[in-house]
Amino acid sequence: MEEIQKHLFELQDMAYRDFHSRLMPDTDKETVIGIRVPVLRKYAKSIAGTELSEKFIKELPHHYYEENNLHMMLITRIKDYDKCLSEVERFLSYIDNWATCDFPAPKCFEKHKEELLPVIKRWIASSETYTIRYGIGMLMRLYLDEDFEPEYVKLVAGVLCQHDDSVVHGYSSGKAVGCGNSVHRRTPHVRLGSQKDNTEGCGELPHN
Repeated sequence: MEEIQKHLFELQDMAYRDFHSRLMPDTDKETVIGIRVPVLRKYAKSIAGTELSEKFIKELPHHYYEENNLHMMLITRIKDYDKCLSEVERFLSYIDNWATCDFPAPKCFEKHKEELLPVIKRWIASSETYTIRYGIGMLMRLYLDEDFEPEYVKLVAGVLCQHDDSVVHGYSSGKAVGCGNSVHRRTPHVRLGSQKDNTEGCGELPHN
């Protein structure tokens, strides 16, 4: 939206744009405005729940990287679980970088873990790079403590076996390894997979 784009450019930090663009080599620098996350988060908070924000999240795709980040910030603030999930699902296919993908989980997800889990499994089974990554991220953020089950790590480990870098561009694979490391630190008694089983080690994630 023109009104929001105008305001985003008022928040531009050119030095930060140059720095952050180097962290996302696959993202066209011309689509990066250059806004520090705390600054963008403050703006998101100021318009959340307004008619302006409702119109903005209905307009897809966006052109600028920060518009996508703003979109993610706004939908993660939605308190109604069904509405939030619907908006997340609608937005996932438009995510094209790791930074937008890795924003914190919506708070309402924490109260609906049981019904969310099948959705997360579907995301991880997707062929879309950042849908996979988002699913893994939700699993790591919401299910690695009292809700942990060994099957979750095997689920993530399957990503390493089923998708090569031409599909996940290295990002989802790296996150899957991170999931394995996190689980091993928190639950060192869990042992997953073996080179002798039918998956030829696909059920085993490396850990530190």
